[in-house]
Amino acid sequence: MEVSGAEAVIALLEERMGVQLQMARALDEKVAAIAAADELRYEHRAGEQIRGEFQVWIQLNQMVAKLGADYMKIGLDERKVRIAEAQARILIGVIQAVMSRLELTRDQKRLAAQVIPEELQRASIESGK
Repeated sequence: MEVSGAEAVIALLEERMGVQLQMARALDEKVAAIAAADELRYEHRAGEQIRGEFQVWIQLNQMVAKLGADYMKIGLDERKVRIAEAQARILIGVIQAVMSRLELTRDQKRLAAQVIPEELQRASIESGK
């Protein structure tokens, strides 16, 4: 998979953070069960496995925290908003150009002024599902 452009990088970082977070949460349950059973001592044969699970759990939590901090530090949320705003400006420009080329009657222009925002709202709601 090729990663090109800001949107692709943002999507990749969000996807990776999601995977790391899922793994950390799965290990949260395992670590909580071990702690509840008072098996934190690395005794018997299972000791190395428990130690390994704790080390992976700690590393995953550190990675999630670092990736989240980096995400916020470089302003990816702001960048996503700017990308969405730029896309909206392009869409509005296209709609305005189409409307001017159609040579609509006054009633058709009034109807279009009502219908276009409704359809954009509907599309926005459906894309958020």
